[in-house]
Amino acid sequence: MIRIQIEKALPFSAEEVTTDFELIEQNEKESVVSAVAIRNEQLAEIASPLLKHGYIPRQVTVYAAQRASTYAPKGNAVLIYPEGQTLVYAMTENGKLSLARAFENGNGEQLQMELPQLRLSAELQGINVSAPSVLIDETCYQLRDTVQGILAGPAEIVGIELPPAPIKLNLLPESWRRRRAQLTKQAEWRKRLVWAGSVYAAILLLLLAYLGFMRFAIGRLDHQQTDHLLLGIDPEVGAERAVPAEAAG
Repeated sequence: MIRIQIEKALPFSAEEVTTDFELIEQNEKESVVSAVAIRNEQLAEIASPLLKHGYIPRQVTVYAAQRASTYAPKGNAVLIYPEGQTLVYAMTENGKLSLARAFENGNGEQLQMELPQLRLSAELQGINVSAPSVLIDETCYQLRDTVQGILAGPAEIVGIELPPAPIKLNLLPESWRRRRAQLTKQAEWRKRLVWAGSVYAAILLLLLAYLGFMRFAIGRLDHQQTDHLLLGIDPEVGAERAVPAEAAG
């Protein structure tokens, strides 16, 4: 039901976009969710290096949501980090993405103009902006004093050393899911065929080794019987017989 409501609010058809959501909080009367949508065409363009090599990712998610889940799983937080040539400002609640904006020119002057307006916009949307934890990427250390002055609170510098926390949000298109399932099934079948081929080859090698051993054993028996006849030994009784002089002459 939530996914249907999200798709109705978008200016694109359901076939053109992929949507997903995460639950931020819920009570008896209402639920607050974090909803994200992306156009499939744009996603295919971003992932084209992977798709060209036949690799379909298991999960497509929002980097800001992953960082929020990693560094601020509880309470309210503000994340500021670079992404390409832009500076991303993200607000989170309980590790879920609430609002995100990208600034083309992430200098101190623009932040002083944009951040207060962004916080006001978040409040008007019902987002809790009180007493957030402010987390700034280590590459944006020079913005720390500016951000602390605007948000009137301490800012913590964070890096990317921590492994990303798992999150539910997944924007993998349905067609990609089906294709990935097919590729996974094909890989499983290839693995089974390799195992079957290996077992068959092992059995064949054992059979050849057995045949070689049998030929060697038969040849050895024939050689022993020939030696016994030349020595005048009866192979049945294993005793030496006297050979008549006429026969010997």
